Amino acid sequence: MIFDKIIINDIAIVKVNTARATIEKVPDFKLAIKELLDENYSKVIIDLSVCEYIDSTFLGSLVFTQKKLKAVGQEIRLITVKDSLSTIFVITSMEKVFQKYVSIEQAMESFL
Repeated sequence: MIFDKIIINDIAIVKVNTARATIEKVPDFKLAIKELLDENYSKVIIDLSVCEYIDSTFLGSLVFTQKKLKAVGQEIRLITVKDSLSTIFVITSMEKVFQKYVSIEQAMESFL
């Protein structure tokens, strides 16, 4: 599966298991997020640790998810470890929009 969902306590983690998160993967990503929101998870971590590239459509789906969670008083946390992915966030000025971490543990602690 491209997207694995892991639940730890009240935190949902979506692991993106692809080096390239592109338009073709957005429908499945949105479905995974919708299922979590329908189950009332508001603490969501998107693990992009294996991802080296995201296109504008996938980035837009992250922004959409962020807006949905802000409506219920939360924000997504992103796990980004690849320099190439960090560069994309800087170029698009999205580094100011998302809280980014280098590990799931760090991201989970940020919810406390």
